[in-house]
Amino acid sequence: MSKSKEVIIVTGASAGIGKAIVQSLAGCGIRLIMACRNMEKSAAVKAILEQDNPGAEIELLNLDLASFASIRQFASTLARKKYRINTLINNAGVLPGRFSLTRDGFETTLGVNYLGLFLLNELLLPLMRPGSLIINTISCSYIIGRLNKDMFIPNPGARFMSIFSYARSKRAILVYSLELAERLSGQGIRVLATDPGIVSTKLIAMKRWFDPLTDALFRPLIKTPGQGADTAVFLTLEAQKPASEYARLSGLCFKNRKAMRLPAKIRDKKIRKELWDWTTAAIQGR
Repeated sequence: MSKSKEVIIVTGASAGIGKAIVQSLAGCGIRLIMACRNMEKSAAVKAILEQDNPGAEIELLNLDLASFASIRQFASTLARKKYRINTLINNAGVLPGRFSLTRDGFETTLGVNYLGLFLLNELLLPLMRPGSLIINTISCSYIIGRLNKDMFIPNPGARFMSIFSYARSKRAILVYSLELAERLSGQGIRVLATDPGIVSTKLIAMKRWFDPLTDALFRPLIKTPGQGADTAVFLTLEAQKPASEYARLSGLCFKNRKAMRLPAKIRDKKIRKELWDWTTAAIQGR
């Protein structure tokens, strides 16, 4: 390929919300890159997408966010192909039931969901241009997440509660997204976060509640993967329209296509800078 070509990248595109995103964007006219860990499973999804969308340009590349080496290799591959990033949708995430470590020695939930995302964004920035968009996926659980300087130091002896580790990773993503948006504002690269809501996926299987009353009350609140993907897809497509008001927005978090009002502690500049410094120090140490 002799010149750069625009691409939309979706991480975790083989299942759940990520799969729904690529299904919705396959016919948008921009080359799609499915960035996935399970290549066999992803290849099957890609084959169906190509069958349903004749002429669509879809590429599958390996990306394991639990490995800094894999992230660096992924970024190197894109640079070698001279791709120019139109939109990067950071959708991939994990919610492990037990304590484990990434290949670089971080607790897996925080390592994959946040540190891997942070490093990926940093390495792909040279492939972006004014108008490029980064979408980071959070969760409503961020509200119970707690951030501190020592959170990057694994503590296998402590009681591991997956939901709190997950919430911490999502809070970190949200705080980081606001900081990144401000740091990139002078370059014209936009950063948005999306909260897909409570979605029934393999990450969180919403099959049956404990009693009929609870099921009747909460079942209507649970979204399908397609519904969970809707806001990210909407923002991506709006970004292709220069006249759209959404094509100029940055530093916001969206849910159900509407900007959320965020707590002051999330927007606090001191906390944002501290998290940035803690994160860069943790990654540089590896």
